[in-house]
Formats: sequence, structure tokens, C-alpha cells
Amino acid sequence: MKIASRALLVLSGILVTVFWSISAVESRCASSQYPCGNGKCIPLSWRCDEDDDCGDNSDEESCAPRTCSENEFSCPGETKCIPTRWMCDNDSDCQNGTDEAPELCESRSCDEEQFACGDNGQCIPKAWRCDEQADCPNGEDEQGCQNFTCKDDEFTCANGNCITMRWVCDRDDDCEDNSDEHNCAPPTCSPEEFMCNKTRRCIPLKWRCDVDQDCTDNSDEENCPSTPPGAQCMEQEFQCAVGSCIHIAWKCDGDEDCDDGSDERDCGEITCKPDQFQCGPNDCISGQLQCDGSVDCEDGSDEDDCPTPTTHCDEQTEFDCLGDGSECIQLSQVCDGTANCGSGEDEPRGTDSFCQTAEHNECKTNNGGCAHTCTNAFTHVFCSCNKGYKLGADGKSCEDIDECLIPGTCSQLCKNLIGSFKCDCYDGYTLERNTNNRPHFCKANGDVPSLLFSNRRDVRVLKLDSTKDYKSFVDGTRSAVATDYDHARQLVFWSDVAEERIYRKDIGNENRMELINSDIATPDGMAYDWIHHLLYWTDTGKDTIEVVHIDDNTKRSVLVSTDLDEPRAIVVDPHEGWMYWSDWGSKPRIEKISMDGLSTTREQIVTHNIQWPNGLTIDYVSRRLFWVDAKRHSIDSSDLDGLHRQLLLTDENTLKHPFSITVFEDYVYWTDWKLESISKMNKFTGKNYTQVAKNLFSPMDIHVYHPLKQVAGTNYCEAQSMKCSHLCLPKARLNARSAKVACACPSGWELAEDQQTCRDTRPTTVAAAVTTESVESSSANPSQSPAITQPNTVSAITAQIPSEHTVTYKPDPHHPPVVVMNGTTTPKTHIKTPEAEDSNSGQLIGIIVGVVVGVLIIVVIIGVLVWRNYRRKATKSMNFDNPVYRKTTEDQFSLEKNQYQPARQSTHHHSATLEPLTAPGTELV
Repeated sequence: MKIASRALLVLSGILVTVFWSISAVESRCASSQYPCGNGKCIPLSWRCDEDDDCGDNSDEESCAPRTCSENEFSCPGETKCIPTRWMCDNDSDCQNGTDEAPELCESRSCDEEQFACGDNGQCIPKAWRCDEQADCPNGEDEQGCQNFTCKDDEFTCANGNCITMRWVCDRDDDCEDNSDEHNCAPPTCSPEEFMCNKTRRCIPLKWRCDVDQDCTDNSDEENCPSTPPGAQCMEQEFQCAVGSCIHIAWKCDGDEDCDDGSDERDCGEITCKPDQFQCGPNDCISGQLQCDGSVDCEDGSDEDDCPTPTTHCDEQTEFDCLGDGSECIQLSQVCDGTANCGSGEDEPRGTDSFCQTAEHNECKTNNGGCAHTCTNAFTHVFCSCNKGYKLGADGKSCEDIDECLIPGTCSQLCKNLIGSFKCDCYDGYTLERNTNNRPHFCKANGDVPSLLFSNRRDVRVLKLDSTKDYKSFVDGTRSAVATDYDHARQLVFWSDVAEERIYRKDIGNENRMELINSDIATPDGMAYDWIHHLLYWTDTGKDTIEVVHIDDNTKRSVLVSTDLDEPRAIVVDPHEGWMYWSDWGSKPRIEKISMDGLSTTREQIVTHNIQWPNGLTIDYVSRRLFWVDAKRHSIDSSDLDGLHRQLLLTDENTLKHPFSITVFEDYVYWTDWKLESISKMNKFTGKNYTQVAKNLFSPMDIHVYHPLKQVAGTNYCEAQSMKCSHLCLPKARLNARSAKVACACPSGWELAEDQQTCRDTRPTTVAAAVTTESVESSSANPSQSPAITQPNTVSAITAQIPSEHTVTYKPDPHHPPVVVMNGTTTPKTHIKTPEAEDSNSGQLIGIIVGVVVGVLIIVVIIGVLVWRNYRRKATKSMNFDNPVYRKTTEDQFSLEKNQYQPARQSTHHHSATLEPLTAPGTELV
């Protein structure tokens, strides 16, 4: 009995001890952690996640069994399931690496639309085959390919590039090795032009002796009178010595804005801006250049008084001899019998020295308390973590690193794993499998992307592959600035600020159409909504933002006309219904508004650290905005609300005067007027700067040309319930219940109570029957031409339509009359009242009224012609309150004359109006 009692007592003691031990372990872990069997604490979310996070697998014990789905691969010997697309991707996802086993990958087959990379089981899109970019690890996709040859209508450059044949001998280095300018006939210039002595290029004669070097040898400024002609600047502007105008606030700000630097002369001691460093009394540089290890000030003062970098030894591999990081040796050299430190600190003597007691280091006991790796540094031990983890605050535990929070970890989609991460791509892209030194890069499927850009005298496209296939989409433009395209319909749009027109053209034929030809001044920003077929543009001359349907230019409306100073770049997000634009006026900013122009949705999203926001683009994949600032010489990005802003690059050498920007895959591309180039860099880091194209005539707007830039969406305007009489516009998605679209009207009209029909609210009406004409623009196939019209000026009418609607019209200089019949819109062609046909007496009245109306029409036409003539004359001599600064000319505006027409190779003389559109020697906006 006593023995039994003692046994029971001992057993109870053991149970109490065990219970106390478990309780002690659990008490050391927080409520949000799981206590491992070895005493370690891990997040509860790591329990039963198919990863041994405890180290003793206790977190994966007693877990419910899991069955892998059809789209998953079951790791042999494990309970883990991984997506089948992770198999054979050169990245082991199963703990035993069975998803990358050679016998598994060699037996794997690719589908019909894929190319198999040898026997490693990797599949890539067939479109990547022979694209001169090795996508397979061993480059098999580029083996056995035929040599690339240029087309019959292209010129083969000495470096293998292809350019349009008509660019040969145009005095422009389009090949980038100048082979297109070899063996050319001597050039000739027209009587209205001046030939530069050295380059033999032709410039407008009026640029001669304007105190602005247009010829590289300065021959245009030799033997000139002492007083140059100049433009008249506005009161709030400073006139450069070359005649151009800049903001008065930019005078003596330490940054040369005049091409001749005259804005920084005779300044005395200047005061630099808050974000600048003052080198001396008259010189300022970017504050970020101070103490960057490179001398930027002439006197070197930007590198004076810089803090001495703190030095330290790498405790994982080095021994600190003096304890201050000034002398380091390898840990393997410590206690090796040779004094490697200057005073022998690595070889201490004595029975208590660390060399004598090294064999008893703490790492041999419970791993020194370290979760992963313990290293004996002789004077101490330290803990470190495996890849994918970081050291905890206690210096011993290891915590998972969420790599997905680091920009650029993955191109697109990122899934954080314990101690690792996994990248994936959206539909239409394929993940490159750690090839070409671009791990985790999502490459677009289908055609090789190209750059579409306006070049003042044409609109060009440059293929972004090693061939650099280079051709023209549009030729013979006077001053093409803004541009965009419809990839599905193969259309290209552009604005010509010299002709004050917006055009559209089918890619592949030479016929172009005037989309907008009236009530337009300086359209230098453009954005296309490919879902609803709408073209938006900014007009910095009128200070408006407008929209038109590309298939019917009578469907046009002004969306924003208030609180605009100098609207420039514009982008749209038709999937979400938002429109964004930049304004570099007196209060530089970036704004957004619903694409239907609803004023209550308007918001300024970027207002600080912004001065001259020239280009603006949206990355539909990362949901971020990117913009270039020509004054700050910078590229920035933010989310679509202007938050989480990131400065990617600021450099006065690589960003001399950026104008436009676009983004695709992992790169941003931009044009630069002063560098006459197109460049690119990584959109996440601002690194990997490269010039894509050089020696361009005058690069303006730029877009990446690829179908994935215009992902298809639902056009809710085509719904049967939507019967807008004029325009149907997308609306911003404020929440899940938001309306998708709304009807809109031209200026001077308003929506009726049905919110679909537009009615004219202008006061004057004249009861008369009027015949109007619609002149269709020329087209290669007239039967398929859109309803693009040139409206005539007509008298107002009140027409009795044989239906339930009565519509009142008045003259509209921008839109032909439209009648609304049963909710639909129809161009007004020929209207007669029934009474006019039934009454002979009405004929006399009709004749009288017709004569009166005819006289009125003649008066109106004369008035319009006089007004247009006055307006055009005023335009020639006007000044803009912006930093570009049109130069007074006798025939047209000019934008940036740093570029000019090449000398001609024949006696055919081009019009002198092919000169640039702004002030001589000044920069464009």
C-alpha cells in the first residue's frame, strides 16, 4: 500500500513538472504566436502551412490532411501543394526540390502556343522564338533563326538597323552610325533659307542674326548687326537675350532657363531655393548633390564639411582589431598563431584570453540562443538569419522578410512566403524564369513592343528589339506635338499646333482626316479612350480640356474650362472612369476628375515639389502615375491619389528638358528636347538609364505601342438603354454602385429632364427652313468613313419635326444641326415645313425670308472671316504666360527652333512654314 502511494506521488510530481514546463513554454509566447516543441515561438499563421518553421516540425504535426487540386502539384513525401505553373521554373518550391526534378521536367510537354526550351521542361510563348532575345536558359529559342533583313522599302544601315528609305540623305543620323548620310549629293537650300557652313544644313533665313546659335559652327551669327530683333514679353516675364521669355521668378534662381544663360547674369548674390545648395554667391545646385562624393560646384564647396563615413567591420566575417572599425582582419586569421592586427590584438596571451577559451564558445551551447546561425567572433558571439529572414529586436530570433513590400521585387504580382516569395504575372504576360539576369521579370506576350512618338515633322515608330526597326506612321506634318493610337482599329491620332488641327489616320494608308479643325488653339496634350472611342485633349491656348467621339466630330464637348492656367499632359483610365492632367501655370499641379467632367469629382492630387510637369503617364499594371518635371529635372511617381510618392531620378545631365513620358513592363521611357533623344530606366528603382534613340529632329509626345497598353473593357455606352442624343461618356467608379456612363452635351446645350436628350439653351431663333451640308473627309473607303464633318455657319431655325419632339436650333460654328427623333440623333440635312409645300402664297414669304436670311448669312461669313483674320494676326504676335515662349514670326508660331529642316537634295523647295513653333533659342513646354 505504501509502495503504491509512493508511486502515485511520484507520477503526480512528474505530471505537474510536465504541465509546468508546457505552461512555461506557452507563457513565453505571445497570444498571437504558436509555441514550438523546442521552445521557439512562431506566428500562429505559420501553423500547418506546409513549412517547417519551428525547426523540429512541431508546427506541422497533427494537421488535417490536404488534397491538391487539379491545378496543383503534390510535393512527393510532403503534404504541400504548389501551383502547376511553379513546376520546372528553375526555382525549388517543394522542400525536397522534387518540382524541379530532371525526370519530371524532361517528360513535361508544352502546349501548341508554346516553345519548349530543350529538355528542362520550361515553356515560353512561341512569339518569343527568334525575337533576338534569349528567353530559354540555354538560348535555344534564338538558335537556328534566319538572319533578319530589312523590307524592300527600308534602308539597311551599316549597323543592321532598318529605317524608312526616304530618311536617307536627309542630313539626319537616323541609323545612329551615320551610314544613311554617306555618298549623298551636295545639298541646296531655298532662297528663304540659310545654309550652315560646316554641317550644310538649312535653317529659316529669319533665324540668321537672332543672337541664337542655330548652326553648330555659329555661322548663322557671324557678321551680324549689334542689336538683335526680340519678342515682346509680358509684364510677369523676363526676356532672354535671344528674345525668348521665361517666368520672372526664374530670373536669378541659380538655374539657367534661357539657352544663353542670360537669366543668371548680373544677379549679384543670389538666394538659392530651399531644395538647393549654394556653391558661391552666384551658383546653386540640387541639394541632393551635396556630399555625394563628386565635386559639382566649381569651387568644390559641395564636398566640404561632409561627415566622415562611419566605418565598421563585418562582424560575420571580420575581426575588429581596435574596436572602432578602422582595422579589420578575417575571422580565420584570429588565433592562428600569427599577429595580423597591428598590436597583436588577434593573438592575446594568458590563460583567460579568448584564444585559450575559444573552444568553450557560447555557440556550442544551445546554438548561442540563436534561431538560425550562431557565429563565434571570439570576443563575443552574434546571431544571423537565413536568406529571406531578418534578425529580430532581441538580436537572436529571426523574422520573415515580406519581400513583396519592396518595390521591384516582382514585376507585377507577388506572394510572400515564409523565408521567401513567389512572383507571378497578369494575363497577357509571362514570367521570365531567371534568365537574362532579369529574374522575376514579366514579359509581354505577342508582338515586340514599339515606341510611337511625334517628331514635329512626322510621327514615327521604333521597335524595341535589337533590330530597332524604325519607320514612319505619318509624314509631312508641320508641327506634330501630341499623339495617341487605337491598336485594335489600327488608327493613329495627332495634333498639329501650327495648323491648329487634330487628325486621325488609318495605319497602313496615306489618307488622313481632319478630326478637329475649328475652335482650337494649341492642343499639346492628348489621351485616347479605346473602350468608348473618345479622344480627350488639353488646349493650352484656350485653357480647356475637351473630348470628341472619333467617329463623329459633331459629338464634341468642353469638359473643363475653369481654374486652368497652362494645362499640358493628359491621361485617362477608361476602366475606372478617371482623367488626370498636369498644369504648369502659376500654381503647378496634377489634377484628376471623372471622365465625364463632373466638377464635384475634381481634385488636386499633387501640389508640392512640382514646378514644370511636362509629361504624365499612367501604369495600368502597378496603378501608379509617372511624370517628368522639366524645371526640377526629375521623374516622380505616386499612386493614383497622389500619395506614396517616390522620386525616381533627378539629374540635370540625363534630364535636361524632358517633355513626354510613357511606361511599359519594368521601364519608363521619355523624350528630351535638349538631348534630342529618347531614354529609359527602371520604373521601380530609377536605375539602368539607357538612351534608346539619339539624334532625333525634335522629339515630342511618346507612347508604347502594344495591345496590352489598351486592354479591352465593356463599352456601356453601347447598351440598348443608353440613348444619348450627343455624347456618352464614362464616369468615375467611386464605389461598386456607381453609374458607369452619363450623357453629355456640346457647349451651350444642356440635358433635358430625361438625362439623355440635349437641348439648345442659347437665346436667338429664326423660324426658317435651312439646308445644311455635311462635307465628309476623304477616306480610302468612303463607305466606311466615320461621320467626320466640316460644319457650315447657318442661321438658327425652329423646325417642326413630324414626331413628338420639337427642336430649336441656332447657329453653332462647331456642330451641324442635329435633330432628336425618338431619342436618337440624326444630322439635319434638308427640312421643309408642310405649310410651305401646300401654300402658293407661302412661296413669296419664303423668298423674302430667304433673301433676308441670305443677306444675314453673307454678313455673318464676312464677320467670321474678319474675326479669324484678326485672331490669326493677334496669334502671331501674342505671348504666352508659360515658359515656352513663342517667337513672333511673320507666318506662324514656332515651337523650339533648336531643331531645323535639313538641307534639300533636290530643287524642290518646301514651305518656309515648316519651321519650329516657339521662340528662338527657347525651350518648349
